[in-house]
Amino acid sequence: SVLFGCDGMTHGKCRCKSGHKVVSWSEREIDDWLYDLGYQTIYEPEVPTEKGKLIADWLILPQKGLDKPVIIEYWGLLREGNRAQWVEQRLPRYKEKKIYKENLYESLEDYYYVAIYPNDLENGIDMITEKLEILK
Repeated sequence: SVLFGCDGMTHGKCRCKSGHKVVSWSEREIDDWLYDLGYQTIYEPEVPTEKGKLIADWLILPQKGLDKPVIIEYWGLLREGNRAQWVEQRLPRYKEKKIYKENLYESLEDYYYVAIYPNDLENGIDMITEKLEILK
């Protein structure tokens, strides 16, 4: 699939300031904000849970006042308004997966969990700062 709006596209992925290659312009924006704020992150890490390993979008290891790793998920398909037909078709399963993953993440005592939604992006880098400051 071809993504539009990303500089530095390689094999359908967007290159970030961190060197990560992400799958969308929105993920690149989030990754770049985390990088600009000085957080070292792991993109698409495996997170061990009681039901097996899950792939999160990002993991921030303890740093800059965070006493536990932070799991970050960007729920990009939950954008309001006009959606492509393929998104509409995938939404029911996507929402089920979201509930499943969030229930597992929230049961992990050794991690924090942060959800990011498309409308959060309107607040720019301040949104990331606010969501992480609450955890400190």
